[in-house]
Amino acid sequence: MSGPTASQIVSEAKHDSVTRDRLTKTGTGGIISSEGYLRDKALLTYIDSDELPHYILTNISKGLSVNKHGDENEYKSHGGYGSFAAITNKRILIVVPCESRDRSWSINYSSIKNVNVDEGYTKDKLSIIEGETEYIFYFSPNDLASDEIIDLKEYMNEKLEQGIPNELSKNEKRKASSTSEPMNDNIDESDFASEIKKLRELKQSGVLSEEEFENKKSDILDRI
Repeated sequence: MSGPTASQIVSEAKHDSVTRDRLTKTGTGGIISSEGYLRDKALLTYIDSDELPHYILTNISKGLSVNKHGDENEYKSHGGYGSFAAITNKRILIVVPCESRDRSWSINYSSIKNVNVDEGYTKDKLSIIEGETEYIFYFSPNDLASDEIIDLKEYMNEKLEQGIPNELSKNEKRKASSTSEPMNDNIDESDFASEIKKLRELKQSGVLSEEEFENKKSDILDRI
């Protein structure tokens, strides 16, 4: 089944950072251009048929930093090509035109522990924590204004909240496989999701640390 066209995606996207050029072009942006594109194939070819990008962030040389267990790897774009982070209705998709080929990372909302956007003087930063891995993608401050960064944060956190029932379901299955006792069919997952949402809000406001948030979240999941 074919997916939506670039024009359809642009018209339905929440933000004007989703452009036809960013979706369909490949190659360098040229000497005087502040924007480059992917090397091998257009960003649109990475998008699923039922997927809709709402924001597309970009950088020319910074690429992506991936830190796992203290081991940091940097994937930088070369030769004027551009890296992209597409925030879609299904996931966060990052594609970097590395020296020899384009490389991509697909991060589903249900697997993300935390996501944030920080403003800077010369560049803004998207940071994603998935399990033990942290992804850092710097992007142009021209992509989003301050109020639009707030909108982006709200959108991503909303998608994270929608992924919580999937996480709870996985915990239920693990618990069911490890015990012969019947499960409680009267558990209301929305109550647990609401508690976790409140904890995440406390963490984002600085009341809880990352460690305190994870400990309290684990306590809630253990009650299922």
